[in-house]
Amino acid sequence: MKRKLLLKPVLFIWLSLMLGCLTDLQAQTKTVSGTVTSAKDGSPLIGVSITVPGTSSGTFTGDKGKYSLSVPDGNATKIVVSYIGYVTRTINVDNRPVIDLQLKSDISQLSGVVVTAFGIKREKRALGYAVQEVPGEDLVEARETNVASSLAGRVAGVQVSKTAGGPGGSTRVIIRGNNSLTGNNQPLYVVDGVPIDNTSFTPGIDFGDGISNINPDDIASISVLKGGSAAALYGARAANGVILITTKTGRTRKGIGVTVNSNLTLEKVSVVPTFQNTWGLGYDQNNFDAHTTIDGVEHPFLPGWLGDDWGPKMDGQLVAIETLPDLGLVPYVPQPNDNVKNFYDVGVTATNTVALSGGNENTTVRLSVSDLHNKGIVPNSTFQRQTIDFRSTSNITSKLSVDAKVNYIMQKGHNRPSLSTTTDNPAYQLQRMPRFVNLDWLVPWKGPEGEYINWKNGGEPGNPYWSVNEIVNDDKRDRIIGFFSAKYRFTNWLSLQARAGTDFYHDDRFLRKAVNTPTALTGMVRNTGIDVKETNVDALLSASGNLSKNFTGTLSLGANQMNRSFKQLQYTGTDLKIPNLYVISNAADVRPDYSLQRRRMNSVYAFGTLGFKNYLFLDLTARNDWSSTLSKGNNSFFYPSVSTSFVFTDALKIDSRVLTFGKLRASYAQVGNDANPYLTKIGYSLGTVDYNGQGFAQIAGQIPATDLKNELTESFEIGTNLRFFNDRLGIDFTYYKSSTYDQILPIN
Repeated sequence: MKRKLLLKPVLFIWLSLMLGCLTDLQAQTKTVSGTVTSAKDGSPLIGVSITVPGTSSGTFTGDKGKYSLSVPDGNATKIVVSYIGYVTRTINVDNRPVIDLQLKSDISQLSGVVVTAFGIKREKRALGYAVQEVPGEDLVEARETNVASSLAGRVAGVQVSKTAGGPGGSTRVIIRGNNSLTGNNQPLYVVDGVPIDNTSFTPGIDFGDGISNINPDDIASISVLKGGSAAALYGARAANGVILITTKTGRTRKGIGVTVNSNLTLEKVSVVPTFQNTWGLGYDQNNFDAHTTIDGVEHPFLPGWLGDDWGPKMDGQLVAIETLPDLGLVPYVPQPNDNVKNFYDVGVTATNTVALSGGNENTTVRLSVSDLHNKGIVPNSTFQRQTIDFRSTSNITSKLSVDAKVNYIMQKGHNRPSLSTTTDNPAYQLQRMPRFVNLDWLVPWKGPEGEYINWKNGGEPGNPYWSVNEIVNDDKRDRIIGFFSAKYRFTNWLSLQARAGTDFYHDDRFLRKAVNTPTALTGMVRNTGIDVKETNVDALLSASGNLSKNFTGTLSLGANQMNRSFKQLQYTGTDLKIPNLYVISNAADVRPDYSLQRRRMNSVYAFGTLGFKNYLFLDLTARNDWSSTLSKGNNSFFYPSVSTSFVFTDALKIDSRVLTFGKLRASYAQVGNDANPYLTKIGYSLGTVDYNGQGFAQIAGQIPATDLKNELTESFEIGTNLRFFNDRLGIDFTYYKSSTYDQILPIN
């Protein structure tokens, strides 16, 4: 009873205070209304945002450009008026009940700002080459596990193709076609100004590439530098273009912001190859190769060695199969396409990301944790990836600022499918399987003694169920990508930035094949360890400012050193002593393999821009690289570029309701490609077997190129950017020509 008696006066006091606050609030606010129109033609603007800074009050203009907003009473009250494509205005209310506004077009917004080489933000209007940007929010709408796959259909001139390796597999990205006959044709990936490794090691199984480790939820934007001029500042690594990834940072705000993103994707096989459903096994379309008598009746007999579909028509007669005697007689008819579809499972991918963000005017912090789990469409195949991303920016003083990031990735794959025409690939086996074979006949896939069950004797094509259950692989990757940069501003026009970045990871891979596997009759086990490390250290001195009333300019000088190493240690064991015990010590024959590669590249570069009245621009770049992979006389090479941009709508003062913005551009550049390590040397490798006690060795498989020099790609492009109807319609057209010289072609 005491609790009830005390509650009533407390509740009464609380309600009184709340009513008093509401009364005071009403007394301290007033209504402001008006109309927002375009300064160009006076037409009303619909959907203009009008807010009161520091409060939650806000509204939008209606269909006639009118608005009405409740604002705090007082002479210091302000409203902020913003609209895409127009200059934002901040207005003092000054006790006015009606405020009509006009907004001017903001051409700089229409041209946009984009991230270019070394993470430098520039207005698109000033660029003499093609750059296309994809915002981060577009990457998580129809989410791809590999963020590179999200570029498909979003960037002109970019071809994206995925392997059949499942969600953790590699994605091949080609910008404006191939440049090298034998070298790498994929672009350089740069994350927050630091190049990352994107190597894909796929000897039969796709264990994923480097870009697949980046979490799409952590990406703010992706810029694709397509032509030579756009990528020239990256020198010998830029022959195939550059993809710049900018990740998210913390934001200035009150308290801590929490973002949760959950995504669930289901996938299934929708299309299978078109099969011929006329001819069966054998090589004689008129006769079966053999017959057998069952219950006094002669029937066609299919021996286990038969292959290829050049035999008699599948006309429905009963046949016997030598390797599947328990089936008895089966009808010789083609199976429906669902016979293949039903082999695959429904794939499920669940992704969950939680991000914390906060900061003040001097320091920002962002921390995200992400988890991805996948069950593949190939039976018994799974993939998971966990990432932690931490980034912080800070203004130490008014002149010194720092930026640091650490991204940890841990991924695990189980039973990634084999690729292409390898005999262990279940998709290849399904394509080669005779059309009359029902998959249900191949389950179980092994007998009580572990014997191999298939529609055919040993060899290929094999039993796909054996492949996904008795040929098993596992892999685990631990990876760290990070950087630290510091920038010191000597004056408002001169600054120096120093940065160090690293990308290193370790892969543990395991593969085993059961005894009686056609490609490993005595069983096989393999353990592989791979270590990859790349570090980049660079410095950039930059100056920018107004040279005169009409001219602006920038000039930057920089240097970079790249060090990369690759190490692999592998043990392959065959002839298992105890079946189903898959450890390397159980193998009677163990063969080791070790490889080590190191490379270094030193670089210096300079670039500058000159602008005239903000409508005519000239860009010049120069870079010189020294590569350890080339011969001594040719290891230094120079890459220049020049580009120009002309915003003719500003120069000619075109004021049109149709053409809002127009630009012409042209560029010329030289970029390149160095070589894989050690092509200039020759040696021999020791074998693991011997003859009469004498060990074997073999000479390396290529003739050394003692005068090896870099591949050189020359490119030229012209283009235009046009915006119509206040940026409602845009055209970006480019004509380019690219030629590569001094191709590196290894000779056996």
